Amino acid sequence: MTGKQGLQPISDDERLIFDELLRDVGDVEFEATYPLDGEFFTVCDGGREYWYHRGPQTNFALPGGRSRPRYAGQCRDPEIEDRINRARGANVDTFRLRNGAETLRQRGWTSPTHMEGRVLKALSEAGVFRLRSVLVGSVAYQAYSGLLGFRLPCASLRTDDVDIAVDFGISNSIDDTCDDIPAALRAVDPSFSPKPHLNDHTMMASFKSSTDFQVEFLATHRGSDEHTGRLSPLRSLGPHMAGVPLRYLDFLIKHPVRSMVLFDSGIGVTVPAPERFAVHKLIVAASRRAGNPKILKDLAQASELINAHAEKGWIGRLELAWVEAWARGGSWRAKLANSLKKLDKTTQMLLPH
Repeated sequence: MTGKQGLQPISDDERLIFDELLRDVGDVEFEATYPLDGEFFTVCDGGREYWYHRGPQTNFALPGGRSRPRYAGQCRDPEIEDRINRARGANVDTFRLRNGAETLRQRGWTSPTHMEGRVLKALSEAGVFRLRSVLVGSVAYQAYSGLLGFRLPCASLRTDDVDIAVDFGISNSIDDTCDDIPAALRAVDPSFSPKPHLNDHTMMASFKSSTDFQVEFLATHRGSDEHTGRLSPLRSLGPHMAGVPLRYLDFLIKHPVRSMVLFDSGIGVTVPAPERFAVHKLIVAASRRAGNPKILKDLAQASELINAHAEKGWIGRLELAWVEAWARGGSWRAKLANSLKKLDKTTQMLLPH
């Protein structure tokens, strides 16, 4: 199992390239989504304020000549408010973007497969990440190297799928929807089709291509057992779209962060905070049946992230995530304790116990 020994620090110039790419990719996507000839305004909902944008796009026109507002983000999100308030319209050098992304790939940074990249680009352009969905799973793990400052060996692991997590409450409170997700996936590969769900044939949560590449949408569990085995409708994803409800997912995607995957010139994504990803992997590992080969991958990813936080001087962030999970009850504590004893001794000593 990898730990501190498997971590390779990225160089200062690589970190600079990553930071510039992350900023510029965000600027490009923001400019394309919210044209200059539109306007931003705020909406108060449930005591919180949110930014929306109204533009002249004819494909979003509503009766009476008004355009459908597009959700832009939460008020007081520093990154969103910076982009809204500062001068806009400056052209980003697309050649520099492509060159920067290619430089990192040539230096050994993990990048998605061609299919992973095309699927992520299609989902991003459809508005999935704009509407606060979160990329999870092994593809999300690729996005942590630049944030933590280390090459992570487990980032190269492949699973032939893309998993998107959605908070049920957030999805059904946002007054906006993605573009047609099934159509976006078919544009990548015409063979993509919805996988029938055992208990619900009216909604779509999983899609599979003829090559068995899978895209699945997951939803936070609403607590009651009556929802177990049934899909959860997710309004922000569009008509008839839903998610497979999973326990522990609410912990994973609480306070997500922005990062980037190195496909083409870079794709901006939202991923779980790395400290939560690590703790969640410990819970997942203990939830699998004995002998499942995925347990070793879960523990290896958790170990890498724990050690990366320690090397970065961020172990306090991980301790807070651990304490939060530990306080959620006996079942959570039992799973954490079970996985903890399977980590190497050095990694174990980095966690409260």
